[in-house]
Amino acid sequence: MKKSVFLDTAGIIALFVEQDDAHLAAVKFLKSFMQLGFMLVTTDLVLNETVTWLRYNKVSITDVFQCLHNLYINDLEVIEVGRERFSNALILMHKYEDHCFSMVDASSFIVMKEFKISDVLTKDKDFVVAGFSKLL
Repeated sequence: MKKSVFLDTAGIIALFVEQDDAHLAAVKFLKSFMQLGFMLVTTDLVLNETVTWLRYNKVSITDVFQCLHNLYINDLEVIEVGRERFSNALILMHKYEDHCFSMVDASSFIVMKEFKISDVLTKDKDFVVAGFSKLL
């Protein structure tokens, strides 16, 4: 199985919003991942959150479609969270109740553990708290 990297909302935004402070680093990482043959993985909830963020920040729907198209042409693997992972994410949130993990992040942690993914393209420090390597 190929080595995988998880794409979080903050990482996807950094890839496609040139004004983002991590844009250049995110683009550099993506090019490296592609050259090394890494699999890019995310969840349906991350994509939902990303599209919502982009639209709330006045990104045109045409540009949102282009963002998603660019991800999909790079063979992005989208994992559906579904009922069982969602329930496990709630349990994880309860376990870490002293942290304010979002449901999107907690479900991402569940997927990353399940698929043995340790690296995540994100700026979100919660991934470090949960034991993952943050790349931005």
